[in-house]
Amino acid sequence: MSGTKVITSDPEVIEQIIHEESEYTVEDGDEQAELTAVKFETSNGETVTFERGIDLFDRSGNHVGQITEIQYSLTATQTESHSTDWYHTVMIDYDGEDGSEGGVPLGELAEQWAEGKLTTVPEELAEHGNRKTLLWQLSSDGRDYCGVRYIGRHKGIEDEPISEQASAFVDDMLNDDGEIRAEYDDMGDWEQFEATHGEIADLYLSA
Repeated sequence: MSGTKVITSDPEVIEQIIHEESEYTVEDGDEQAELTAVKFETSNGETVTFERGIDLFDRSGNHVGQITEIQYSLTATQTESHSTDWYHTVMIDYDGEDGSEGGVPLGELAEQWAEGKLTTVPEELAEHGNRKTLLWQLSSDGRDYCGVRYIGRHKGIEDEPISEQASAFVDDMLNDDGEIRAEYDDMGDWEQFEATHGEIADLYLSA
């Protein structure tokens, strides 16, 4: 992941996309890409970021699935008047908690989020506005660092809403002055966190 891909020909659909190869702007031509993350503005003006590999939860804290792929395509269609129409499509594939697999258009998933039906741990953490707690979480999933869900289990609140677990995680990581506690600060490889997840963190925090 080395650049930001901006779709300029339909800004109402996609504001900003993280791409794994290079930085460029799409204005015409057929394009297809597998994306690391995508940021979307919903019909009510909210923004939401979806990242490949991220877990989806309902607002009660129940795990409903995991995003496995984000596929972007830009397709040209010739009209009867010989003009060209361009269509953006972003499909998000997911594995459901019940073992099901499926795909859903980005807009549909984002609207579910805007309606309060879905959330993700990084989105909840971004509400607190602390970059280091967000970087820690992005680095923790499936790795050696203890993230929000670990803290939720440790404190016995794993069945509470993700927002409450995220707040407990932030309280655990920060001291009374709002700084990262020394034990976390010393343990984290912050340079590596930024190199690996900095651009994704920018998306979450720019809402």
